[in-house]
Amino acid sequence: MGQATSSDGPKFLIKGFPALSTHSFTGPDGPPFKTFIVKKLLEKRYLTLPAFCASFAHTREIGRTYLSDLAHVFPVLAAAAQDNLLDFLPDGVAQSGFGGMS
Repeated sequence: MGQATSSDGPKFLIKGFPALSTHSFTGPDGPPFKTFIVKKLLEKRYLTLPAFCASFAHTREIGRTYLSDLAHVFPVLAAAAQDNLLDFLPDGVAQSGFGGMS
């Protein structure tokens, strides 16, 4: 069972257990939002997925830094979404599965 956010904006769905949770945006804007977040986190040198998998290697400091960096992405996403989000994704929207193979 998942938990969705409640606001007038896009719906954000969180599922799973706290140490093995996944998150996603639902609706047609989901893939561009996910692509934008992954792009911004890659710029900060995080190789990320729409999932959180806790590890014994994660210290509190690593967790705090990641959450702080992630928190800075959402206001940028909100501002970009006011315009045309696709303008901020010059390489296009990430494909899932084998969607990009043709």
